[in-house]
Amino acid sequence: MLKLDIVCVENAIEQMRENPEYVRNTEKYLISTLFNEANNRYFKANAENRWVNTAFKRDFG
Repeated sequence: MLKLDIVCVENAIEQMRENPEYVRNTEKYLISTLFNEANNRYFKANAENRWVNTAFKRDFG
């Protein structure tokens, strides 16, 4: 949870606003959404970096 920044919080609140019918316990939902946002954000960034490195090696040797 120490990886969170304002973008993660904004995305979590936006998800809660988009799908209010799925939220039964707001506190638990918010905590799990924030956790998932932090993990997915860094996972996507790492995946994109790996793809760029692979493409660079493929194209330029």
